[in-house]
Amino acid sequence: MRLFSRTIFGRLALTATALLLIAGGLFTSTSPAMAAGSAGRANGDIPDSATYLRYAVPNYHIEYIEGWGRQSSGQTVTFSDKDSQEQVTLLATPHGSFDAYVRGQVAGLQHAGAKHILGPKAVTLPGGHAWYLQYTIPSAPDQVTGKVVSLLTDRYYISGAHQVAVLTLGSPVGDDNVDAFRRIAHSFGWR
Repeated sequence: MRLFSRTIFGRLALTATALLLIAGGLFTSTSPAMAAGSAGRANGDIPDSATYLRYAVPNYHIEYIEGWGRQSSGQTVTFSDKDSQEQVTLLATPHGSFDAYVRGQVAGLQHAGAKHILGPKAVTLPGGHAWYLQYTIPSAPDQVTGKVVSLLTDRYYISGAHQVAVLTLGSPVGDDNVDAFRRIAHSFGWR
């Protein structure tokens, strides 16, 4: 009889504790830890454990994150997942100064809604001479909710022998994708 009463009291104590935790919001689906996903990361954060794959076409090669979707249209390829994306667009080499061409792109970005534009700044990547810009821009509205988020965008204009590659890397403001985006930018190479 004594064993029976201890077991029942033990179960009641565990049930009461579980109910208190649920009532306190620790195990609800809206708790911050659960909403951020099982890895405890923000929606667009690329985990440090991400696997990178190589995408290669006749003109260039670049790494992208395994599991990201890919879409191609003309001279543009886009890899994306949730709110983050990587896009490469090939353009004809501009007439005149490459530097002047890139500086002229800033006005177009401002017209498209870009804010807080930093650069252009000359950088050297393994893929060649490049110009780097960073800016924020509103995302396209979510197709279901209509929600618009502010994207922090890194853009590289990489000069090639016969073309320019425009590499655009973006994720929601507050996501920490600096290392992943640096790796992707440094993986670009002309073929």
